[in-house]
Amino acid sequence: MRWQVESYERDGDAHLADHVLPGFTVADAARLVGDHPDLIGSAFPLDAGQVAAVSAVLGTELDPAAAAHFLIARAD
Repeated sequence: MRWQVESYERDGDAHLADHVLPGFTVADAARLVGDHPDLIGSAFPLDAGQVAAVSAVLGTELDPAAAAHFLIARAD
């Protein structure tokens, strides 16, 4: 399983990019979005602070104003 941030247009539904979070774990996801019972299998919208946190993990800046970003777990 891999955790990633998926980015979509704000004024549409076009998929813009996937950003794989290296070394990200279920515990990391729970710290970021909360310990939800459906943590795996759901898409979690990220606010500006959460986008900044995942940007630090990625080593590149994601712009929360330019796109809608979601945390998602995907099968490898």
